[in-house]
Order: sequence, then C-alpha cells, then structure tokens
Amino acid sequence: MSLRFYALDSPELRSMEQHGHFLMLGTKVALDLCCPNLAFYVNRAVKVSSLDATGSDPSAPLLSAMANDLTPTFDRHFCSDTWVDVDGTLVRVTLGCLPSGEASRHNCPAKPHAATEIVKSVANGEGPLRILLALTTADHAVALGTAVARAFPMYSRKSNGSSSASKPPRNVEVVFNMTMEALASCTFLGGQGVNFSSDSGSDEPGKQGEHQVFDASMTMVSRVEAMAAGIRLSARLVDAPANEMHTDAMVEEARQVLHRLRRLNLQDSVSMTVLRGEELREKGFGGLYGVGKAAEHPPALVVLSLVPRANERPASTPDTLKPSVVWVGKGIVYDTGGLSIKTKTGMPGMKRDMGGAAAILAAFEVAARLGYRKRPLHAILCLAENSVAAKATRPDDIHEMYSGKTVEINNTDAEGRLVLGDGVAYAVQHLAPSVLVDMATLTGAQGVATGLRHAALYCNDERLEAAAVEVGRATGDLTHPVPYAPEFFQHEFRSSVADMKNSVANRENAQCSCAGQFIGAQISEWLGGKGHGWIHVDMAYPVHNGERATGYGVNLLVGLLERL
Repeated sequence: MSLRFYALDSPELRSMEQHGHFLMLGTKVALDLCCPNLAFYVNRAVKVSSLDATGSDPSAPLLSAMANDLTPTFDRHFCSDTWVDVDGTLVRVTLGCLPSGEASRHNCPAKPHAATEIVKSVANGEGPLRILLALTTADHAVALGTAVARAFPMYSRKSNGSSSASKPPRNVEVVFNMTMEALASCTFLGGQGVNFSSDSGSDEPGKQGEHQVFDASMTMVSRVEAMAAGIRLSARLVDAPANEMHTDAMVEEARQVLHRLRRLNLQDSVSMTVLRGEELREKGFGGLYGVGKAAEHPPALVVLSLVPRANERPASTPDTLKPSVVWVGKGIVYDTGGLSIKTKTGMPGMKRDMGGAAAILAAFEVAARLGYRKRPLHAILCLAENSVAAKATRPDDIHEMYSGKTVEINNTDAEGRLVLGDGVAYAVQHLAPSVLVDMATLTGAQGVATGLRHAALYCNDERLEAAAVEVGRATGDLTHPVPYAPEFFQHEFRSSVADMKNSVANRENAQCSCAGQFIGAQISEWLGGKGHGWIHVDMAYPVHNGERATGYGVNLLVGLLERL
C-alpha cells in the first residue's frame, strides 16, 4: 500500500475516486467545524466559494447530525459512518471522534493513541482511503500524522489464498485540514535546546531559533511523511520473525539504509562499520560475543555514522565539530533466555527484543533525510540471538566487557544489558559523545514501573530527562523517569569473583533502574565528566500494542535531536 501526506492546498491532491472511503478524524469541536465542507475535502473540483449560500454542501445536515450523536468519553473514542453522494461521487464517510476533554498531563495533548485505534478500525477495507486530520493546532501534526502510520503495518506473510493477501494494494491519503503556510507555524517539537557540549563555556539551555537543526526547505508535510516512513520501517523489522530477521538480515537492513542515503547525495557524509563473529571476541566485546556466540547467525556490532561535511554545517558551527550524539540499540533478534530459559508462555513474542535497534536504525535514516547536520550522529546496533546450544554462555561464566570490567553471569536471561554495556563503552571510547542515548526492550519491570505506553527513562541529567519527557508528550512517544540513584543500585551486582554480576540480588529494588545502572557502570568515568548526558530508555512494553509493533522510539529520538 502507499501512504502519502498532503496539506489542504497541496497541488498533488486530487478528487477522490468513486466508492472511496473518507475518514474525518479529530475532536468533536474540530469535526463540527469541518463537516460543512465535506465536498471540498472529497472533490478537489469543488471550491468552497461554489457551495450554497451558507458555505455548506447538501450532505452537511446529515454529517452535522452524525457529529452531534458522537458521544466520546475522556478515555474512549467514538466512530460513526454513512454513505454520501458528493457531487456525483459516492463516498463512505466515517467520523472518528477523539476522547473528550483535555489529555492528562502525562499524555500527549493530541491523543495519538486514540487516533491510531480509530484508523485501525477502517484500515482493512478495500478501495482508496482518504483521512482528514482535523487539527486544532499545527503543533499536533507530528503526533497525529505518525499515529496514522502506526495503523498500517508493512510486514505480512499471509498466503495468497487468504482474504487480506488477495486484496489489491490500498492507496491511503492523509490530508491535514491546514494549508502549507499554516502547517509551517508548527514548532515541530519546540522548546529550548539543551546544551551538553563539553567544550561550551555555558551550561545555559540554548534558545529556540538559534540554530536550524533540520533542512529548513522541507515542508512540515515532508517531515511528517519521513517520520511516518521511519515508524513503519521500525515496525516492519520488529514484526518479522527471527528465522527471517536474524542478525545477518539486520546487518543487511542497515546496509540498505546506507545505500538509500547515499542515493540522496550523502556519499561523503554517511558511513558504516560492521564487526561480527570472532572479530568481536578478538576486539574485546565480551558481553556481545558471549550472548550471541551460540546462535547460527553470529553476533554483530553495526556503527552507522552521519558526519556533516564542512559545506553542510550550520554557519554557527565552528570548523572543529561539536561532540557527537550517539544512539545505542539493543538488537536481540530472539531471546530464548539462554540456559536460564524462558517458559512456553514467556518466550513467544521475543522476536521483539530487537525493538531498540530497529527504532535507532529507522530514526537514523529519518534524521539524515530531514537534513540533520548540526553535529556528528552515530547509531550503534548491538545484534545477537540469545540461543541455547553447546556454545551457550552458562550461569557462573565470567565475561570481560569492552569497558574492561569483568562480569559473573548469574542469569543468562539478563542478556540485553551485556550487549548494551559493550555498545555504550565503545561509544564513549571512540565516538566522543556529549549525549548518549541507549534504547532497549530491557525489562519486564518496565511495564510494572511505567505501564504499557510510557517508556522508562534512567537519566543522569535533569535537563536532558525533562527534554525527553517533553518531546515524548509532543510526539506521542511517551516517557516517564524512574529513579536515578546509582548509590542505591550498584551494590545489587556485587560479586565475590568478578567486578560485578549481571543480575540483581534483590528483585524488589527498582529493577528497571538497576538494569539501567548496570549499563551506566560500563561508562562510569565518562559519566563523571563535565557536559555528558546519558539517557537509558527501556521501552519493553511500548514497542508493541497487542501482536503488532508500534514503531516506538523513532519520534522520540528524532525529536530529541532538535533539542540538543
């Protein structure tokens, strides 16, 4: 299927086809305002000035009555539909009303969670689908536009005989109820930048407008379309099973991202390095190698880099590049638990354990497509399958991490922190980050701590933590902090024979924070340096909704770039 985005005055937008489906989505107030102009939204040959004296078309009374009958509550959306003849074109019209009232302070004001569910309810039909996003403010364009993308997963292996596989590809058009000029007033993600540059003489947050982070020539529609594509890419990778999306396949996906970006004339700006198999062991990646050495497809470390060329840097950027931003993603393509094996009900769904790496790979491509050039950006994918075989790591084994620390394994099902520990240690030793973000489906404790929709943040800097929470609310990738107190958590990993164990002694002591602290222990000296910000994002539950991936993390990562 194709998914395209348009402003109300986009010249490419055409009249809908006969028997198409038109979804008008928004708050009750926004729907009331848009219903009278249905003909204009459906048939581009109809101008608002040519409608009757009241500015309405003949279907307006019916749609207004439908809108009046919508009864959403604060926690429930509501839909209603009918067939309408619009200037000779028969169109199925659905009104999708978002929950009533204002969103709570820990939710996104645009309520994208409900928007995705509304779109899902009409996503599997046949024929063309046009979705009008009835925005009440341009600042909701990112959250609602990308919410639509989450309703259209790309991965399917249904056979040709199935009803869904035999349908022709569906064309989906998403139209904002604003002109390109009006959408340009969107602050994108807004707010002040956060200065974490170690060579800066000031610790004060930067002011909005001091620099242009992304390509200023891109329209808001183009930005949303790029982010939507990234979300669908991430979700496709997560939805694919491990017999297809193994470590070698993930390396190839990264290589395809590199090729696509080079076709955008970024040859000198983007590069890729791959370490895999025995090379990891030889170079000291004891955590990553130890987790993945028993699998059929070898573990791998992939580093994608976007380093601005001199003529691409903003004028405010000196010849000496600022410290980099580094993203590190957990890419466990399947997690059996290893010899500490999971149960028959706990193992299904573990194909999603590479959701952090999938989000980071997709976000890297989005950032490059949006023209990010402010400072070097690196994306590290820590890829392995936690398998059961003769070479599998045993409880009681000791591995030496890339940081030089030794780790006694007391739980082979606490493997994500081992691969991430090597990834972040490599980042601080070789890539000069001032901001380091690791993202992972790390713990079941995340769902207990912050729920199904909010990722957990373990962060060493209050300003960076606040920026991540704000970006999450603006874009729909919700986050919430968990306690950052290394002095309360590090003792959980004490070992008599190594520097530390890999799993906690007391499972009642903030497991989500403890898991993050294990990763932080691999970069403790770097964290003690001035101007170094680190966020650990545990998104074990937001990575999926039911049996489908959500593409969580792309909006959050790209949004944070604008704030740094």
